[in-house]
Order: sequence, then C-alpha cells, then structure tokens
Amino acid sequence: MRKIDKITAGMNIIALAISIVTLMILIFK
Repeated sequence: MRKIDKITAGMNIIALAISIVTLMILIFK
C-alpha cells in the first residue's frame, strides 16, 4: 500500500467514527 492510500483510509475511518459518535449523542441526548 502507498502512503497516501494509508492516510486516506485512516481519515475515512476517523470520519466514520465521528459520524457514529455524533449520531449516538443526538439519539441519547
């Protein structure tokens, strides 16, 4: 894997995690 691909994958995972956390906060507010 190239370095750029790893960074992109990492950012996608972080974005997904933030989305899930935001969703949980909105649901359990």
